[in-house]
Amino acid sequence: MRWFAVFTILAALACALCEVVELTDATFDKSVRKQDQWVLEFYADWCGYCSRFRPKYEAIERQARDFSTPVYFGAINVDKNPRLAARFFVSRLPTLVHVFDKQVRVLTIPSPPSQLAQFLQEEQWRDIKPEGIFMSAYGPL
Repeated sequence: MRWFAVFTILAALACALCEVVELTDATFDKSVRKQDQWVLEFYADWCGYCSRFRPKYEAIERQARDFSTPVYFGAINVDKNPRLAARFFVSRLPTLVHVFDKQVRVLTIPSPPSQLAQFLQEEQWRDIKPEGIFMSAYGPL
């Protein structure tokens, strides 16, 4: 019985790591660590394009589970988390941001969105210049 409980807890933790994580103003800094690679989607419940993009974003996250380098996916509701939206200078929705080593890169949503998985797997994000220190979410302000 004890082994079953341990197995259930471990399985639940594994599943929690393998899905889009809803991040908040309170949980962001603890969740997005320096050594992790994250793709963040900023969205709003009232945004029609955000609603249509979400299933595609979740499908990309499922594809990324097979990558050799882990990529975590987060979602941030701008209405419920205005500090994060301001910190990342979000001005349109949805906005995709790549974060690695505290370097922030704003991503263009490709057409079709499924190309984002290839973009991440091939680390093409390295070709995008990171935001400058004053425009970065990790800047001095």
